[in-house]
Amino acid sequence: MAGMEITIRFPEIELQLTRIADALEGKQTPLPMPGAMIVNITGESENNMLKFTVDIPDESTADVVKRVLTVDVDGTKTGQEFPGRDAAVSNEFQGDQGATVMLSLVNVDDADNKSEARELMVTLTDTLAPPMPGEFGITVTGEEP
Repeated sequence: MAGMEITIRFPEIELQLTRIADALEGKQTPLPMPGAMIVNITGESENNMLKFTVDIPDESTADVVKRVLTVDVDGTKTGQEFPGRDAAVSNEFQGDQGATVMLSLVNVDDADNKSEARELMVTLTDTLAPPMPGEFGITVTGEEP
């Protein structure tokens, strides 16, 4: 095996070293865009509003310290921050059936640099069936001769 070369790569370390080198040269390496989000319809409120949560993917970039989710339901914006890089599930949000929901997720690093936003637009659609009817039975009301 003489003369054989083995290369082991460490992409996270390589990325960090690239960022350090870029910082020393005055360049800025942008944070990668967050991964894809998933919207989960979780139920329906008493006033027929659809409830939903958003699955936030994990993040492999080492210096991401938080992710910021913005939820816009027909023009009404709310947000939520997720510390760290682990996958997470948002708080529950709600909107009218047929409402347009715009989601935006941004990675933020330890120097407060922000990535390009991952955006997703969905229309809230009621796909939840009503609950199964309760138990029922029969009553014998008479007998024919």
